[in-house]
Amino acid sequence: THYDRKAVAATQNMAIQTISWTPSPEKAFLTRKILNQMKERGMEPSIYTYNSVLNACAHPPPTTNSNAIDDDKKKEIFRVAMDIYKELRQHQFINPDTTTYGYLLRCCSALLPPTSKRDAVVRSLFENCCREGRVGKFVLTELMEVSSSSEFITSLLGADPYNSAGSSAVSGGDVKIPKHWSRNVRDRGQMLR
Repeated sequence: THYDRKAVAATQNMAIQTISWTPSPEKAFLTRKILNQMKERGMEPSIYTYNSVLNACAHPPPTTNSNAIDDDKKKEIFRVAMDIYKELRQHQFINPDTTTYGYLLRCCSALLPPTSKRDAVVRSLFENCCREGRVGKFVLTELMEVSSSSEFITSLLGADPYNSAGSSAVSGGDVKIPKHWSRNVRDRGQMLR
């Protein structure tokens, strides 16, 4: 019945979220597998479901952990994240949101070495986020973390994001961006002043 499907979907969502916060080096793959099973059973995952899988990808075990992952595993996890993103962009009813882009930028930071290739991926993600009007505080915070230099950030934002004291203006919400970059941000906690 419809009620049973909703209950199972809610349980699957809780499982994905719980797994995403474990130190397991396999959590990205496990959460992706549950997401695929949901779809195979005719359940429609929500943006929350997709973002929980991205959360699992964005938080690999620390390198000092005995569960540390190698560079090849990081590439596989990044592929999972990008597959989720591609799926969301092609989805008929669900679109990436501010949280999606924040987690994708965090994936770049956690899974890709700081190279020009990473900068190109970050630029592409951020430009899509701006076009879609999804730039919120989480996105800007993660952008600051993943950026290779203040020049790179300035090239993306069109202005220097640091205040005169040298600290980030993002944390204080003082970064000025074009209003249309955040026109689709719905979560009040993510809105920029």
